[in-house]
Amino acid sequence: MDTSWRNKLEQLVGLLEKMPQPKSFESKAGVYEPYFVIELRASNWEVIPYATYTRLDGSPGREVRLSLGIIDSSKVNISQSELDSLIYLDSDTGANTRAIFNYTQPVGFILNWLSESRLMIKETAYREPVTASVHPDTITIILRLNKGKNGYYLQPTLVFPDNTVMEINEPALVLCANPIYMLYQQKIYRINSALPAIFWNNYFRIREKFEIPHAELGEFIRIYLPHILPVLDWENLGEHIEQRTPRLANKLIYFSEWNNHLQIDVKFQYETYEFPAYPASNRSLASAGKNLYIINRDAGEEEASRSFLEENGLLFRGGHWHIAANYNYLDWMRLIVPKLEKEGFSIINEHKLQRYRVHREKPKLQIKVRSGIDWLDLKYRITIGREVVEIPDLLRQLQNGKPYVRLADGSNVYLPEDLQQQLLAFSQYLDLKNGKGETRLPMAGITLLQDLQALTEHIRLDKQTAELIEKYRAFDAIRQVAPPGGLHGELRSYQKHGMDWLFFLKEFYFGGILADDMGLGKTVQVVSLLLKLKELQQLQHPVLIVVPLTLIFNWWEECHKFAPTLKVLRYHGNRSDRARQLKQFNEHDIVLCSYGVILQDQKALSQQKLTYIILDESQKIKNPQTKTYKAV
Repeated sequence: MDTSWRNKLEQLVGLLEKMPQPKSFESKAGVYEPYFVIELRASNWEVIPYATYTRLDGSPGREVRLSLGIIDSSKVNISQSELDSLIYLDSDTGANTRAIFNYTQPVGFILNWLSESRLMIKETAYREPVTASVHPDTITIILRLNKGKNGYYLQPTLVFPDNTVMEINEPALVLCANPIYMLYQQKIYRINSALPAIFWNNYFRIREKFEIPHAELGEFIRIYLPHILPVLDWENLGEHIEQRTPRLANKLIYFSEWNNHLQIDVKFQYETYEFPAYPASNRSLASAGKNLYIINRDAGEEEASRSFLEENGLLFRGGHWHIAANYNYLDWMRLIVPKLEKEGFSIINEHKLQRYRVHREKPKLQIKVRSGIDWLDLKYRITIGREVVEIPDLLRQLQNGKPYVRLADGSNVYLPEDLQQQLLAFSQYLDLKNGKGETRLPMAGITLLQDLQALTEHIRLDKQTAELIEKYRAFDAIRQVAPPGGLHGELRSYQKHGMDWLFFLKEFYFGGILADDMGLGKTVQVVSLLLKLKELQQLQHPVLIVVPLTLIFNWWEECHKFAPTLKVLRYHGNRSDRARQLKQFNEHDIVLCSYGVILQDQKALSQQKLTYIILDESQKIKNPQTKTYKAV
């Protein structure tokens, strides 16, 4: 048979029997009577249990430090509450230690237990303790705003259950919290307060009465009053301060930044006065000159506004406004702030933000194109509204795949997916850099413009560029061109097609490679084109033809054979010869030179205006890393 249950219960019952029990004796003879000394120090206080002894003959015996051991071995008149206190003090402090507590420590339950016991207060180690008592009721503490000689002062006041009041004009001491117990004039009061014990503890440590000058009432109301509103005595204020009941004029949300953090403040405006949304209050103080006013607030409308903010992710916690953790800050600024505006909130200083500002307008990439002699100047910029913005490392930011990019001023702009793709497409043609800039393209870049037009409607073209794009769009075939009248000889059909193709390239500002096999007359096709351009007065500047040194004479002969009216200069010889020939460039239609001369004279040649550069045996520049390639 299992008897373990009996053993366990015997242990539990044994513990109960060993627990000290409250005792009461009718006769005081041979009995200890407990009392408790509250010893006060500068930074803490101590509860010390004592007991007085009455001898059997009725004479007073010696006092002892009360302990559980004395209760076990002697007669002690002790209540359950006193016993609870003694057990707690013994268990909390342990043997040979003391029950010392800091002011405002949450040990008010001890004084609850001792509220009906005999208490003594000892203020210093050198003074005799004096009798103290605990007031039987819970007393409310408030602050009255009284009118002084040069302003207003705060008067702490106790309000008793029968509505009688007692101003606190002498030093008071807050012993503990939970509940608050305060010592005032050898009386211990259990306090009901809307503000914590630590506030009153520090308030009473100031000791002296301070007055708020009339000129500084505005600062007091704006900065300090909201914190003490819960304990302000409105009934007393109403007796000597005018009350107003204006309508709620505005709901304000202030934005600022401090140390890379977003600061938010919400206020309600009545007339010209602004009051914090928290703590909630149906009344507030306002000042005008030397006068104070009570502003009765629209508590219902304010509560609805606070609820709306909470529903939309703006929370008041720990004395500060925060955006809810389930929101991305930038998403909240972009999506919720406009919603708050529609609900009637006024947004203040949003435009002054940097890190947390999100521009509401959709950004646009604008391109302006202006044609030159044989080039296109492109200016491009990203605008938000009418403002041109800089976006450092735009391409890198786009490639990050995030929906927001940061501008040079630290603010942000939201890029929808379609705009991100548009800008990435632009980056294939333009170096977007920081979102604005300019570049020069050869006229062949007209094909690029056609692609850009398909990507954005914000592109402006000058007249010549627009006409060229239209011409490009209208193109359907290479047209035939009559051979030049001054050509000595007749072009074969394929050579005629080659000249037509070269003329087409000229019309559309394209470069090209004529790659017919050796011996099929590539030279005569080029000479025919140049002669045709001269007859059409389109050869305003000389054409530089770069050939291997061994072919200069061949070219010179071919030009004279097929187009004797073309003026040809052979640019070669020593440095002084070439310097003399350089001055004759504009007197000729064609200038022949070798790749070697190009290398030597690239600086001088780069300063000449040319209609064309034609390369024979152009494979000589196929490697972009060579000096010849770079010189050309």
